[in-house]
Formats: sequence, structure tokens, C-alpha cells
Amino acid sequence: MKEILLSVIIPTYNVEKYLPACLDSLKEQDFQSYEVICIDDGSTDKTVGILESYAKDWEKLNFHSQPHKGPGAARNLGLARARGKYVLFLDSDDEFSDSGVLSCIASEMEAGQLDLLNFGAKVEFADEELKKSRYREEQRYKERESAGLYPTGRELLHELLKREAFLGSACLLSLRKAYVEEVGLKFPSLCHSEDEVFCLRAFLGAGRSKHTGQRLYLRRVRQESLTTRPDDIEAFRERLKAVWLLQETVDTLGSAPWLENYLAKYMQDVGRRFAGLPSEEQAKAESFSIWEAGFFRLMQLCAKFFTRAQAAYIFPWHLFKKGERVVIYGAGNVGKDFARQLQEYDYVKLAGAVDRTGPKASIPGVEVRYPRDLQTMDYDALLLSVQDKKLADSIKADLQKLGIDEAKIRWDGPHYLQKDFYEDYYFPKISERK
Repeated sequence: MKEILLSVIIPTYNVEKYLPACLDSLKEQDFQSYEVICIDDGSTDKTVGILESYAKDWEKLNFHSQPHKGPGAARNLGLARARGKYVLFLDSDDEFSDSGVLSCIASEMEAGQLDLLNFGAKVEFADEELKKSRYREEQRYKERESAGLYPTGRELLHELLKREAFLGSACLLSLRKAYVEEVGLKFPSLCHSEDEVFCLRAFLGAGRSKHTGQRLYLRRVRQESLTTRPDDIEAFRERLKAVWLLQETVDTLGSAPWLENYLAKYMQDVGRRFAGLPSEEQAKAESFSIWEAGFFRLMQLCAKFFTRAQAAYIFPWHLFKKGERVVIYGAGNVGKDFARQLQEYDYVKLAGAVDRTGPKASIPGVEVRYPRDLQTMDYDALLLSVQDKKLADSIKADLQKLGIDEAKIRWDGPHYLQKDFYEDYYFPKISERK
């Protein structure tokens, strides 16, 4: 039998609405040396029936069923059954971006004799409301310049982290199957954050590795998916386990200051997620085991050492006069960083926060209200905590419809990241003065 070059592994769980489009994006590929392995993870809707229908007249499709264990376990079963020289992952509510994707991936893997190929993704939102509430997804998957070929995955990972271009998504990887088997690469038994752990292990153990900025993957952002579902204490609990596994991975495969920095930022993000949980969910942390509670406390203490030294997003102090009362628009990671900095320093006063989701959003120590409440709030300036200019312009237009004075609205998105602020703005200004 002719060698199969690519094995595409797809975990499925209650995706009857999206699965046909996912499978059709594979059937339309102009590359033929591939197989599709679908692992159904205990679906209760029409997902299995759709798989049976496709399998009848499509010989490339093999599917297997297992009791509901989560996407990590489903992918592990897919890896065990894969016959291809290379493996890659596709989520059942996503697609490949065009008919030439598999051909491109196979060509890159073969030509470079790669252990690992990392590529980019486009984002498509299920509706406009979701696009507004999940606007950070567009920034996360924005087009990036190719980093190129590196002798090891570790060196490539270092470069991507320096560029702030690393995305911990298994769906953006193609891996040599023999490499996966050699190092025993598997997904942890988690429903949240399993990708980050798998990807870190994949990069740190790989030989020849390459990053291309080509956006080969099409990520669909929909309301019912795991990634858009509101967090609860169990999701946080799994992310806590992921922190432990990430640290264990780094300790095993060789620590370095840049890796510890990555872990510190990850810990901060996990801590922010806990702070963003409703109070009734936070209260459930009392049921943590002694080990979980102790590790969480240690993680909080460690993360604090990094927080003051390097906020992920730097507050644009240059936009304000001393003593101004500032309202923050947006309760995402940018808004949380801004609020924390304002609470630490008294140059300007934090007068409140607003977000499109209102009180559903959370910033520690601040009441989050709806944008319409700005009409009755007392403040001097309103800071938009979003980086994308197109989104900022859209928010400004909405605010003006509410009657908000344009002179009060402040925004400097391109300089919110410290690296961008200093390299693209501050240092050039100093050079000009010299």
C-alpha cells in the first residue's frame, strides 16, 4: 500500500452543526496522500450519524468512538491509530483555509525534513456580537512574519516568544510521527489548557523546526465551544494543573530565563482568570485539596514578583494630566493590567470601568458597568483598553452615539505593549532629541 504522508486527527463532540463543513474542507484538498481519523468523544447529538454517512463513500475517513473523556484523550487515541508519516490536528468546528493546505504542509515537512512545522490561522466569528465580545481573538491570530527554519524546536520557541508570536495551539502544528513516538508525546488528561502543555513539550523536544506565517488554519469562534464558555472553578482547577505540568516540562527538558519568564506570564494569566470568576465560583476553591490550595498560594506569591516588574500592558501615562479621574473601557487582560497599575500609583485616579458585557466581566477591586452607564458617571477621561485601531474606532463611534464627549476618549493601542512602546516610540524619541 502506498505510504500515507499525513494523518489528520479530529476529535468530535456534539458538533452536528459544524462537522460537515469541517469534513468538506478536507474532501476538497488537492493533495491525496492523507487519512482522516475522527475520534468521537461520546456525542449525544447527530455527530456519529454524520461520521457514518461520510465514511460510507469516503475511504480516507476512519472513525472510532470512546466514552466522553475530553479532547486530549480523543487526540491521544487518534495519535495511536495514525498511520501517516506526519500528523496534524483539526478541531471539528474549524476548517483548513483553502484547498492547498495539505499540499503545502506535506511539502514543507518533506523538503525541510522537519520534526515540527508551526503555521498561522485566520479567525471567523459566528456572529457580530461574538466578534465584539471576543475581539482579542483577532489580535491573537493576527498575521505574523515567518520566523523560518531552526535546528531545534527549542531555538524556534525562543524566537517566537521574543516576537510574542507563540500560540499554544496543537491545531497550528504538524509533527513527524516518528518523533512523537520517540519522545512519547501525548496530551494531558485535561479539558482546558491541554494544548499549552502539549505544544511546549513538542517544541522543547523537537529537532529541525520551522515557522511559517502562512495562515493555513481557519478558526471558527462560536458561542458553544469550550474556549468561549465562561470559566468556572473546575476550568480554573485544570489550568492550575496545567501550570504544574508546564513547570515540570521545563524542569525536565531544561530551564532557561526566557522559559521561566513565559511561565510567569502564564501564571499571571491563570491568576487573572481566577480573579475574573464570579464570587460564588471563587468560594468553591475552599474544596481544593491541601496540595491544590498550597500550590495555588505558592503560584500567587511567585507571580507577584513578576507583576510589578513587567506588566504585560503598560498604562499610557503620557495621555493624562496628574489627578485626572479615569474610567477604563474593557475588562480583558489589557484593562485588568491598567486597573492594577492605577491602583498601585496615584498619578491619576481610577474612577471605574465599563465593558460591553457589564457586570459579567470582572476587574479585581473595581465595579464593572455597561458603557451606557457612562452617561451618569463622574470622570475626566475614558481610556480604551484595546490594541486594534479598527476596533478602537468602532468603540469611539458607539460612544459618540451615547453622547460621550470625544475629547474625553483616549487611546494609544500600538504602544500598550512595553516592547512596542519602548522600541517603536520611546527610544526613537530619545534618538531624535540627541
